[in-house]
Amino acid sequence: MKNKSYGIYCISVLLLVIAASVYPIIMGARILADWLPDGIVAAADYPKYVISYTPLSLALIAGTALLPLFVRYLKKWATPAASALSLGIFFAAEHFLEGLTVEADISGLIMVPNVTENVDLGNWQMYMCAITPPRVSYEIGIEPIDFSKTQVGILAGEYSPAFKLHFYLISTVLIIAITGCIYGFGQMLKSGDRLFFSRGMLIGTGTLPVTMIVGGLLSGLSFLQIVLQSLPVLLFCFLLMFGIWRFPEQTVRAFTVFADVIRLLTTIGLIAGAFCYMTGFSLLPDLAPLEDAMAVVSSIGIVLLGSLPTAELLQRVLKKPLSFIGRKTGMNDSSAAGLLMGIVSPVPAITMMEKMDERGKIVNATFLVSAASTIAAHMGFTFGTDPDFVVPLLVAKLAGGIAAVCAALFFTKNSA
Repeated sequence: MKNKSYGIYCISVLLLVIAASVYPIIMGARILADWLPDGIVAAADYPKYVISYTPLSLALIAGTALLPLFVRYLKKWATPAASALSLGIFFAAEHFLEGLTVEADISGLIMVPNVTENVDLGNWQMYMCAITPPRVSYEIGIEPIDFSKTQVGILAGEYSPAFKLHFYLISTVLIIAITGCIYGFGQMLKSGDRLFFSRGMLIGTGTLPVTMIVGGLLSGLSFLQIVLQSLPVLLFCFLLMFGIWRFPEQTVRAFTVFADVIRLLTTIGLIAGAFCYMTGFSLLPDLAPLEDAMAVVSSIGIVLLGSLPTAELLQRVLKKPLSFIGRKTGMNDSSAAGLLMGIVSPVPAITMMEKMDERGKIVNATFLVSAASTIAAHMGFTFGTDPDFVVPLLVAKLAGGIAAVCAALFFTKNSA
């Protein structure tokens, strides 16, 4: 049964990755079809974000497809092997695309009509990202000739390599993080840990009122306002905790079915978004643009560039205190370290779950509901939108996480 569930999971994840990659793959295919006849890509036919979304999509599809094979034969080395393969495919595809030739219209640069020049696709990508197009310049009242030297220099490759470096870094983080998540959830299914994870998520959801009340009070709302505005959620959380207490198996089973429905809806949404981007026809009303989702993923990747190494450093420095906490709470060292990782990102905490004991798996899943990404993505987003709410955010998420851990320790006291 576990192997069957794992097989369904692997196929579902692969289909999900393919669905999310439809548009970048089609963009890359268009470029190749344009390039093959005479070795030149027309600038007018070049989709702006072939670099680096197409190589990234190819890498993720290959890594996701081969990960089950690596898990079977390479065991604990499966994630590094799949990540290394995906990174190799990414950089090979990126290098190939950057070397293609684009026939660019430079009439606006030299003020001579109908003049074209062959440039590397990588330089053309930088040109489109950094320079205002001549047509737009005229419309907003800027003379393109004011920027001609800069434009010509960029087309000739005279620009900082930081432009490419940030693409490479974000893509590397995304590949490693996504591969780790897929592997982590897959191991949960194979080992039966999904039930522990689901139970932990339910307990964490039940303690959400603590996060909501603390956050609301620190944001200036009165207790009565918080209760009235959050009444449906509070009632749901109460029923959820009652279900975990009186009917634990049935509640977890219902939650698992609900999670499968959410995954199905997510897949449908990605397919609809990709279809809308390619055709301009929306299958669903008020469908958010797919580019917005890509922008959010990229911003998370930027934050994770520094947060994950910091979490690893803290784990090593605080090894003894974490071991002490684990002994006092009846969990192993990996379980205690997972709580620290979860504050930064749920990705490393999930990948560590195969090393945790049963109680630690439940406690970590519970903690992630409120406290995940507290000092990374969520704090960074709040700093960028409204810095005044950074402190309420941090205190509320940590308070909710601590309350969730206490509840999880209570419900698992027989497992200690």
